[in-house]
Amino acid sequence: MKFIGVAYLFVCLFTVSIVNAQKGNLARPELKDGIYRITLNSAVIEINPASGARVTSLKLDGTDFLTGPAINPKYWGSSFWLSPQKDWNDFSHILDNIPFKASVENNVIKLTSGKDSSTGLIFSREISGNLKTNFFTIKYSITNASTAIHKIAPWEVTRVNINGLAFFPRGEGERWGSMASMAEDSAGITWFKHDAVTFPPKHLKLFSDGK
Repeated sequence: MKFIGVAYLFVCLFTVSIVNAQKGNLARPELKDGIYRITLNSAVIEINPASGARVTSLKLDGTDFLTGPAINPKYWGSSFWLSPQKDWNDFSHILDNIPFKASVENNVIKLTSGKDSSTGLIFSREISGNLKTNFFTIKYSITNASTAIHKIAPWEVTRVNINGLAFFPRGEGERWGSMASMAEDSAGITWFKHDAVTFPPKHLKLFSDGK
């Protein structure tokens, strides 16, 4: 227990030093018409606190990678859900739409949901953009404000436009699902190309572990 305590203290101090070093590099968020916006050179991210604090837009050189409500009024943008979906589906959808409290502290957008009446869970997130690294950082937190024990896994659900190329370091598990054969591996990286012309217009899925 003593070793764990010392290790935890070291991690905390190390984290604080990194945060302090990065404060001067964080871009200043803008607020217009209820939407927060962070700009890093040619990349822009937008967040709407009134719509479940979801990421509503992610643009690079003016091209938006995320779908909007015109494609699907319920499933759009990028949002934070709980998994497994069969246990938390309804709760996740509520958090997709309820307003979050929003504020800016040290150029970090801080958003917090209300407590869900059925589970007692509270979602919060911190979003920032680093001008030196050109990285956007989103930190999610789940608080259990109830006396019940919950088994929860986090899940980022991101809806992107068609005709894209997805890639990630392949994990140890086998791929499965109706689209598994459409992916290719090269040098430890899994690649999946979505071609709207030849791709079947059906509800298909690919499941794979990442490394």
